[in-house]
Amino acid sequence: MRHGRKKWMLQSVAALGLGMANLAQAQGDSSSSWEKGFANPPAKARPHVWWHWMNGNVDADGARRDLDWMAASGIAEAHIFEGGMGTPTIIPQRRTYMSPQWQEVLRASVDQAGKRDMTLGIATSPGWSATGGPWVKPEDAMKKLVWSETLVDGGSPLQLSLPQPPSVAGPFQDVPFAMVSTGPTQAPSLYGAVRVLAMPVTAAPLPQPRITVSGGDAPAAATLTNGRFADSFDLPSTADGAWIAYQYDSPQTVRAALAGVPARSGFGTPNPAGHAGGQR
Repeated sequence: MRHGRKKWMLQSVAALGLGMANLAQAQGDSSSSWEKGFANPPAKARPHVWWHWMNGNVDADGARRDLDWMAASGIAEAHIFEGGMGTPTIIPQRRTYMSPQWQEVLRASVDQAGKRDMTLGIATSPGWSATGGPWVKPEDAMKKLVWSETLVDGGSPLQLSLPQPPSVAGPFQDVPFAMVSTGPTQAPSLYGAVRVLAMPVTAAPLPQPRITVSGGDAPAAATLTNGRFADSFDLPSTADGAWIAYQYDSPQTVRAALAGVPARSGFGTPNPAGHAGGQR
């Protein structure tokens, strides 16, 4: 009995020692696997990057060299993103987005990426609009709401022709793309009436003011009150600064003023010639 118990205990110790040896070996294998995986990670753990094709400045040879560099750097996927941003032509022949020549470069790039065990993705549209493209019909494209205003006396039936809102393709009201863009400004035209809204006016309209501006530009007064944003004028700076003054014969309550001024974006952006768009 005693001998048998001793033998069992010795066997148990031996088994425990063997288990510890196996555990140490497993830990060593795991550590080695982590080190190998870190030094050479699988594709799902490698970086994915944007690949900007700027304004059609792409060709098959340049794309191949880009992919060579990305593969050598350990990149697993490149996501093609066609952008414009007014990028000038820097290759002998620019390839317009989705043209047959552009598609040839795309096809070659997909083939080259596959040979390097890389994955290619592509944005669903050109540029940052996310909805643009010459294949989109005007009725399905992005739209803007435009309006016109008419002040009438209420309390009785009226029969009159309302002025048509602006039908200019552009960012705001009557401001055309040519005034705010350095790139192509051709755009399809689409116009359709939405509805006529009647709203009560509780405050009496302001009387016509006397408008003066720095530099004494007489046409500025008419430009400031004609309701158009595409009309503009230069506001020169004098010794007193650049200013616009509205003068009334009696005190008036003015709760809001709308001004379209030059900016990096929006309806007041100047065009390449430096003309300010729609100062109001």
